[in-house]
Amino acid sequence: MRIVIGADHAGFSLKEELAAQVRQLGHSVLDVGTHSSAPVDYSDYAEAVAEALVKGKADRGVLVCGSGVGASVAANKVSGIRAGLCHDTYSAHQAVEHDDMNVLVLGGRVIGPELARELVIAYLRAQFTGEERHRRRLQKVAAIEGRYLSSPLNEGETFDRSLFPAITMLFCSTWTVSSPTPPAFTPPAGKPCSISSYINGRRKPVSHSKSLIIATTSFTWTENHAIKAFATF
Repeated sequence: MRIVIGADHAGFSLKEELAAQVRQLGHSVLDVGTHSSAPVDYSDYAEAVAEALVKGKADRGVLVCGSGVGASVAANKVSGIRAGLCHDTYSAHQAVEHDDMNVLVLGGRVIGPELARELVIAYLRAQFTGEERHRRRLQKVAAIEGRYLSSPLNEGETFDRSLFPAITMLFCSTWTVSSPTPPAFTPPAGKPCSISSYINGRRKPVSHSKSLIIATTSFTWTENHAIKAFATF
């Protein structure tokens, strides 16, 4: 697998050891820093790890700060990131198997390197089971994320929808889009509606299918409307 690894100054030393271990296990490593023990902000490196994952540059992440708490809080602000602070091996593998955790977070000032290595092994060996009950619960988690986390789109900005298996749009006013989705239309102002319901300006109950994603791959907003996009994973 491709593993992205990052840490702040408090996790730097442990990050270096874990990066070497991950390579020895046969995985490729993308090290996004920090690269010294000079004081930095954990949020920057949590974002760097999360960004590598959502952009498809890595399959899983490992993140280290002093306690692990700040880094996990910051990483989970990014849509699609499921970061977990794990200091026992059961949680390190169970979180992947049941919760599809994609970032293992560790506290460099809390645990020693030997335990950290065991946690990384348990994490990387684990696979999401895909059982219906776990998928159902993750869908509910994604729905919560969609209700509360938004990302405004600016005029002329292109949003790559191929990254997301489902997109829900909250329209605050009218909107228009350019090709490949003609014609523009006006949904009810202030009302939430899904792109699957209103694609091409017609009611069309499409359920997050692959064809829908292809149809909505590259939207460009053409006017400065008050629009927020919710990405649901």
